[in-house]
Amino acid sequence: MALAREPVLLQQEKLADDYRVSPGDVIGITVLRHPEFTLSAQVLPDGTFAFPILGRLKAAGKTREQISADITKGLKDKRQLVKPDVTVNILQQTAREITVLGAVRGAGKLVLKDNWTVLDALGAAGGVGAVGAANTDRFEFYRAELFRDTQVISLDLAKVYANDPSANILLKNEDKIYVVIKPRTEVYVTVIGEVGQGRGGSIDLPKDRSIITLLNDMGGVTDNAALSKATLLRKSEVIKLDLRGYKKGSLTNNVLLEAGDILTIPRIEEHYKVNGPLGKGGGELPYPDDRTLTLFEALTQQGIPTSGADLKKVKLTRTENGVTTTQDYNVEKMLKGDRSQDPTLRPNDEVFVPAVDSSKRRMGTQEYLSLLGILPSLYFLLRGR
Repeated sequence: MALAREPVLLQQEKLADDYRVSPGDVIGITVLRHPEFTLSAQVLPDGTFAFPILGRLKAAGKTREQISADITKGLKDKRQLVKPDVTVNILQQTAREITVLGAVRGAGKLVLKDNWTVLDALGAAGGVGAVGAANTDRFEFYRAELFRDTQVISLDLAKVYANDPSANILLKNEDKIYVVIKPRTEVYVTVIGEVGQGRGGSIDLPKDRSIITLLNDMGGVTDNAALSKATLLRKSEVIKLDLRGYKKGSLTNNVLLEAGDILTIPRIEEHYKVNGPLGKGGGELPYPDDRTLTLFEALTQQGIPTSGADLKKVKLTRTENGVTTTQDYNVEKMLKGDRSQDPTLRPNDEVFVPAVDSSKRRMGTQEYLSLLGILPSLYFLLRGR
């Protein structure tokens, strides 16, 4: 393209500072107070443009600031100018296109905008969907393929929609995206162990492929679920999972499910015992897998008695390293709000709530009044003899 003096910036949308020049773009270069270096040039297919004295310079893939820096350095190195003041503008952008095909609602070519990602392109194409299907709920988007030059890049759409940068990548000119779906009826996972009412079974893979969604769909987990010891069998690989954050709706193990996975939630193996005159009977109980448990909490769950129990001498028996110790705790104080002496229970601890010794029990007010009521009758009975 012939050089043109005094470039004029065309009307256009404001470009981002990090816009990178493409072949076919027309750039305008202004060197303040030096019209001999002021010109416009089209970037050739090989990514270069011609500049007086300096010859061909690389422009494609660079920002305006980087091109300006290259020209400034070149003019200094050639001893043409001491402090060149160089400005580079984009006079005309080459239309850049991408193509989105497959299971999208608006397949076809799209004009590529600056900083567009895969998610932006899918949104512009109307989103992922089973085109022509009467019931789109029967379909599950599965993956997408990105064709770039000679590369084929597989994309996990769940990660794309989660804005994970490993999948939601920046697009380039002439990229092609093909979205693949599968019928949901062919995609399932299996759950074994302490879920729902302990039944488990096979279920359709959740749309978001989330373990939390899967467990919710199965009816949650039982009180006996050992969430810290869950495992996921994927083909021949066993993945250990800590799912203790499930009840709070947040997992540290961000593992996405795949078709054919088998999730096992084992039963809690650690227990503690609570015995005595309790509302729910007590007995051997599973120690919580997702939190600690105090003495007062354990008794509250089993129903603390309001009468007939000596709450001042609740006994906690613990065996450590073969040594068994028993300590008394005043639960009556805890009921009044003083939890300073409320110990944390451990697996295999035994809690015993003793009954009140009837031989030492003090007479209550009601019993005292009843006794006073029968004394006159007893007096007259004895006097009449």
